[in-house]
Amino acid sequence: MRILVFLFVMFSTAMVAQISDDFSDGNLDQNPTWLGDLANFQVNANAQLQLNAPDEGESFLYTNVNFGDSTEWNLWFEMDFSPSGSNQLQIYLYLDNEDLNVANGYYLEIGETGSNDAINFYEKEGATTTLLGSASMGAVAIEPAIARISVKFSNGIWTLKADYSGGDLLLDELMLTNDDVPILSSGYFGFYCDYTVGRKDLFFFDDVEIKIPEQDLVPPSLITVDLIENDEIKFTYNEILNEQSLSSSQITLGSFVGNIVSVDIDPIQPNAFTAILSEELSSGIVYQICTQGIEDLASNPSVNECQDIFTTVDPDIGDLFINEILFNPNVNATDFVEIINVSDKFISLDNVLIANTAKDEFKAIQSGIYMLPDEIIAFTKNPDDQISIYNPSDPNQIITQEIPSFNADEGNVSIQLALNNEIISLDSFDYSEDMHFDLLDTEKGVSLEKIIPSSESNADNAWQSASEQVQFATPGYENSNRLALNPSEEMISFSDKVISPNGDGDKDVLGIRFSLDNPGYLASVEIFDDRGFLVRQLSNNVLLGPESFVYWDGITDEGSIAEIGIYVVLVELFDLNGSVAQTKETVVVADFLD
Repeated sequence: MRILVFLFVMFSTAMVAQISDDFSDGNLDQNPTWLGDLANFQVNANAQLQLNAPDEGESFLYTNVNFGDSTEWNLWFEMDFSPSGSNQLQIYLYLDNEDLNVANGYYLEIGETGSNDAINFYEKEGATTTLLGSASMGAVAIEPAIARISVKFSNGIWTLKADYSGGDLLLDELMLTNDDVPILSSGYFGFYCDYTVGRKDLFFFDDVEIKIPEQDLVPPSLITVDLIENDEIKFTYNEILNEQSLSSSQITLGSFVGNIVSVDIDPIQPNAFTAILSEELSSGIVYQICTQGIEDLASNPSVNECQDIFTTVDPDIGDLFINEILFNPNVNATDFVEIINVSDKFISLDNVLIANTAKDEFKAIQSGIYMLPDEIIAFTKNPDDQISIYNPSDPNQIITQEIPSFNADEGNVSIQLALNNEIISLDSFDYSEDMHFDLLDTEKGVSLEKIIPSSESNADNAWQSASEQVQFATPGYENSNRLALNPSEEMISFSDKVISPNGDGDKDVLGIRFSLDNPGYLASVEIFDDRGFLVRQLSNNVLLGPESFVYWDGITDEGSIAEIGIYVVLVELFDLNGSVAQTKETVVVADFLD
């Protein structure tokens, strides 16, 4: 008895010929063989089955299928118009005869009078049809009417799922019980199109599959993690989730000291849920967020999956600085403006403008760009220009962006924050070609680099021509003349005891740092050679802030490079009551340094 039952099951399964046709083979005559009004259909350039009739009318395309006790139908369709009673589609899931006049079976119909078009499910017994149920009203009333559907039949129960965007997120649409028309082991599946002349080539089909239903054993997989608000995180999976399985214990958020208050399925997108946090995430911290045990509708639990998230903020004054500008590019090349984030925050540039206030030109930075701490980004109309000329170390840090026009002799570049109908200046630099290194043969194609990124942009000698060693510009990465002055408790400190002002980007500039308890000090800085002669009056009673810098690029008052040798830097500080401090420092001017 057991042997007979086993043989019967094997025989029944073998009778089910699984149909799978994505039309990528470009034909309709094999694998499977389609029959009917073949002349009115074609496989188009997108590898889709398409109606292509010569005139108005009706066309029927079908194929023979061996069905089982349980069957699943999957397919995609598009009607590139709004369906109606005179332009409609019938998808015959099962027919016991290829002659529609006498056939019995089941079919779906799309297209009816009115604006409530739904996918309607019918039983057919010869010329008599009976509406068994309808899916969502109005779901296929739009133009185009499109859907990916899945229909299953087992033990007399029919289920219909659909994604009306044509995607893979199929939601339950219809469930009913009916086995009045028995599904025999051999039958037919097909498409019937009824159309006017204007719709004779606007029916499309793809991904046709008829098979035995398979048990879902695949767990859901995490697709994206999105920060909706600083205290709200959205998780999106590749399939519909079991709402009853969700809990905060399935989520871990590294470096977060608060709690997950609630976890809720998205009522519109049931393959996603949101987690509400007890407090907001902090900018400047990368949080690793992990989930596991999230179940799909078949109770398959997800494995441990992790992604990094972080929150961005608008910049404050002192967070972003102009770090480099090329305002006199090579012939047929373009300008660029470089910005650096000197803060410990993750900063959004969504509300940041690049401006030329001298010309009243403003360009908003494109949305979606953010800057990590110490990150440098160059903005230019044509990044290919900068990449081909300057060979930057990381071309991805050069971003395509409309920027204001800049004069080749002098002008202004600013970065501003446009927020709440207010314009806030974050940094502004009045540039001039006179700021370039005095001994350059030409300023064309040479950028000005900020020596210390966070220093006052319009301070004397705060900028230096980019080094010849980097082809005269460093778009998107650290400046060739950048000075990294370590914090000091001394009122006056020096970047080095040796400089080599030869344009190679190595110790070309001497930096003098003033760390003062209050603003209002005046500074005078003079450079003497080893015989006591004054060679450069670097500054004379310059007003300082609490944190200020003065630079010497090795050029004398006569406009030549100081000779190799020993020099004395005399720095005097004054306040309203007279001399406060004086210091001398010996500096060596050298040539190339190893």
